[in-house]
Amino acid sequence: MKRAPSCLAVAALLLAACKIESAPPAAPTGAAGWQTYEDDWIKASYPTGSQVVGAVDGRQDPAHPSLAIIPPPTVPGTVHGGLAIQLDGKNKGMILRDAIQSELRPDLEKGGLLLVGPKEFDVVNGRCLGALIISSAGDPCPDRAPFNGQGTCYTPFYKTQCDDAAGRRLEALSILSLGRAPNGLDPDAKREAAVYERIMNSLEFKKP
Repeated sequence: MKRAPSCLAVAALLLAACKIESAPPAAPTGAAGWQTYEDDWIKASYPTGSQVVGAVDGRQDPAHPSLAIIPPPTVPGTVHGGLAIQLDGKNKGMILRDAIQSELRPDLEKGGLLLVGPKEFDVVNGRCLGALIISSAGDPCPDRAPFNGQGTCYTPFYKTQCDDAAGRRLEALSILSLGRAPNGLDPDAKREAAVYERIMNSLEFKKP
């Protein structure tokens, strides 16, 4: 599936996170099985056992803030359901709703199916609008269970646009587990989408 350059950059951040030492352990939250990541730019909850790559020594680069969270995978050996947040330059100047529509338009024009949204997440000191879409461009299924290289598979992904407390436009992306249905999510992808939404609803941007 072809992706816009910005999506490729976010996906690359997720893949890089697999090779980087995770951020220092964070204090547990009140919710069982979840912890909290916090630096001078952002605070977020994530499932225990996730890989988290963010600020060095708790301080983000103001010009290039980024955070990657890879929850324990539903499919071993993949980064499906992981999310990355970073600056987005191409939609700067648009209002937030126009920005997310701009992100979705190329996929929808190619026949992609909008499953959720755009919906607003419950973000502190900022705003985030996200949408869950499934690509119309199917690819051969991978040679692993339960697909065993048979048939066509489709990739769902969550795209999100945010404005933080400093007025920066950010983007987030999560590529979910693929499935055979062109119009719905497999159980693994449903679980990943629910985790993504919970992480996004936990976001708190720090005031400048």
